[in-house]
Amino acid sequence: KVLLIDDHTLFRMGLKGLLERSEIEVVAAASTGREGLEIVGNHDPEVILLDMRMPDIDGLMVLRQLRDRGFPHSLLQ
Repeated sequence: KVLLIDDHTLFRMGLKGLLERSEIEVVAAASTGREGLEIVGNHDPEVILLDMRMPDIDGLMVLRQLRDRGFPHSLLQ
C-alpha cells in the first residue's frame, strides 16, 4: 500500500497510474506535505513516496513530523 505525496500533478498522477498498472495499491495521493500529514493516518500506507521539495512544507519536515508522531504505530490506531 503506497501513499504518494508530490506537488506536481502530472508526476503524481503518472506515477499513480504506473504503480497501479504494476498491481501496486495506491491508497491515496496528496498534493502538499500538509495534506499528506492529514491523510496518512486514514490510509495505513506501507510505503510513502515523498517529494523532498514542496512549497508548503518540504519532504524533510514531513518526515520529521511523521517520526515525531511515532509513524507508523501511533497513526494506525
